[in-house]
Amino acid sequence: MKLETSQTFGNGTYVLSDKEIAAMITEVGATPSSLSPLAAVDLSVVARKTPDDFTELREALTTLCAPETTVDIRTWPDGGSWVSFYGPSASGAMAAYSRNDAGANMIVWPMTAGMLKSMISAPLADAPADPKTAPGFVLSFDELLALASLIDCQQETLWRALADRDPSPEIRVTAADLERCYDKGLRQSDDPRWMVSRLVQGLSLPLPAKLPQAEVSLARFADIRMVIEDTDGFAPLPSTGLVFQQLAEIEGFAAVTLRMGQGKPTQRRLYQTNRAQTWAISLAGDDDMPDKATLNVLSGDALSADLDALLSAGAAAPEAAPVTEAPPATSEAVLRCRACGAENLAGQNFCSSCGANLAAAEPAKATCGKCGATLAPGVKFCTRCGHRVERS
Repeated sequence: MKLETSQTFGNGTYVLSDKEIAAMITEVGATPSSLSPLAAVDLSVVARKTPDDFTELREALTTLCAPETTVDIRTWPDGGSWVSFYGPSASGAMAAYSRNDAGANMIVWPMTAGMLKSMISAPLADAPADPKTAPGFVLSFDELLALASLIDCQQETLWRALADRDPSPEIRVTAADLERCYDKGLRQSDDPRWMVSRLVQGLSLPLPAKLPQAEVSLARFADIRMVIEDTDGFAPLPSTGLVFQQLAEIEGFAAVTLRMGQGKPTQRRLYQTNRAQTWAISLAGDDDMPDKATLNVLSGDALSADLDALLSAGAAAPEAAPVTEAPPATSEAVLRCRACGAENLAGQNFCSSCGANLAAAEPAKATCGKCGATLAPGVKFCTRCGHRVERS
C-alpha cells in the first residue's frame, strides 16, 4: 500500500511525503541506537484535526514497515497526538522514533525487547477512556505516595493531578494517568514513559493495604522486575543507585539487591536502613557494569541466601555502618543534604532530591560537565540534563 502526498484517515488529515515514508522504512529498520541527530528522521504528522479512529492509519503504516516494526499511535487528553515506530536497530537493541503532531520534540529511545513489549502492551486508547472503567489498579493515598517514590516523581504534584479527577480516599490509576502527569512537566530532561509502563505492568494487582506490613507487601512485590539499560547516549534513570535507595527507604521491602550479568550477584555498597533494619545492595560506581541489570526484591530468607552467595563468590562484605535513630520528624525539622543542599524531613535516610546518604560524612561533590549541576557521588547520569558523568 502506498501513501500519497496527502490522504485522510478516520477524522483526521495526515500529510506524509514519499521521502518521509522512505526515511521511516530505512531508519526504523537499520538505525544504530547511538543515532544523535534527532532530525535525521523526518516523520511529521501535520494538519491534524480531531482524530478519534487511528485504525486505518496504523494499518497503512504497518504495511509499509518491516514485519518486526510496531506502529503506535496515541492521543493525549490535552489534545496532542504522537506517531511512534518501534523496531530493531543495527546494534540489536530496540529503538523507538516518535514525533508529535506539531513535527517537533522527536525522541529516540534505545530500549531492550522487554521494555518494548511492556510499553506497547500497556493500555492504549485513541480517545480518552472512562477513568472508572479503564484498566488500572486502585491505590490508597499512602500507596500512591509510595508509587510516586518508585517512579521518582514529585508526590504532591502527582496526587493533585489525580485527585482533581477523583477526590475519594482510594483512586484508580491507569497508565494514561501516569503518562499525563509526566507530560505536565514533572520531568523535562528525559522521557520515563517506559519505566511507568513497567511499573503499571508489575503493579497490575491491587497493592497491599499498608506497605509497612512486611509479610504482605513482600508477597505482593516479590515478582517486580525492572530492567535498566546502561547506554552511553541515553539516561533512563537519573541515577541507578537512587532507585535502589528509594526502595530501601520504603517499609515492607526486606531488601533490594542488584544482580548483574547472568544472574551473578555483585556487591557495591550495603545500606542498613533505620526503618526496616535490613540490608539493601546498591551501586556505588560503574566499574565492570554490564549493559543490563535486574532489580530483585527479596524476602528475608532469600536475602540471607544471597548474602551467603556473595561471600562464597569472594565478594567481601564491608562492615555495616552503625544504625542511628533519627529524631522524630516534625513540621519544622529538616535535614539539609550535604551533596546538593536540598532540604529533607528529619528521619529520612537518603536525600529525596539526589539520593545521597544523609547520614554519611561530607561527600565529594561531582559536577555535570554539560549543565554544571551539582551531583551526588556515584551517579552516572546528570539528574538535571541526563548527560553522562565522566569519572575523574
